[in-house]
Amino acid sequence: MLANYHLTENKFLPNILSVGLIPQQGKRSNLIGDHKKAIFYSKGYEGVIAMFFMMIERFVEYRGDYGDIHIDAYKAFMEMARKRQEQGLVINQTLENAINREKRIIDVINAVRSSEDWRSFLGEGVCLRLDNVQEENVEASEFTFYNSWTTLSVPPKDISVVVLRNRETGAQLTSKYNIIDYFVSKTPLDSMRKLLYDTDAKESKRESHLLWQIMSRYYSDNEDSIRTFYRNYDIGEVPLAMYLNIENGRLRGRNEGGLNR
Repeated sequence: MLANYHLTENKFLPNILSVGLIPQQGKRSNLIGDHKKAIFYSKGYEGVIAMFFMMIERFVEYRGDYGDIHIDAYKAFMEMARKRQEQGLVINQTLENAINREKRIIDVINAVRSSEDWRSFLGEGVCLRLDNVQEENVEASEFTFYNSWTTLSVPPKDISVVVLRNRETGAQLTSKYNIIDYFVSKTPLDSMRKLLYDTDAKESKRESHLLWQIMSRYYSDNEDSIRTFYRNYDIGEVPLAMYLNIENGRLRGRNEGGLNR
């Protein structure tokens, strides 16, 4: 059975330790256009890789014409609402839903366009492994492996932080970007091609598809780093409580060292 992974930012970890993961609608679900109130996760290395590059793809799109289209749509819906109000008409539910949907997207577009790059938008953080997740996809689909979801909370006891350990030095890495590079090192680009472009119709669009361009370039540009993770690191998990205790201890040590100086 494939492991379930969830990418998050460091700033959310204390709250996750306190209450676990709870269903919500965050900026990443809005980024990829999934507006359910849920906990989203990906299955296996391939699922994390696919979700990661799809977020970057949408980030790039929202920087350009695709973002402009949504901004224009939002303005059009707001103009329709203004005219109905001037005419003494009620804003119907369909129009209100369209306005709210586009407003959520506009908020993400503004955040994307105010960020220096995709990494600053996604933030520094870790990759969590989730155990005992009760999946709620009503029916299987081609998207399940990277965009699974549940509306049931995941308690802290079922959450651990994915770590990488250097076989020679014992040094430990926990950045989600290092974890993704490790996953990439274990997943050939051709395997991702088969997963994402496994039909003739999709294959015919592959070379011009932005997702493919971003992903294949990443594999190429980060070849040395990817090779290092493949050769020198092993993967493991640390319970979330233990991870935060270790991190808090390091922070206290740095602060005390600063005071002593």
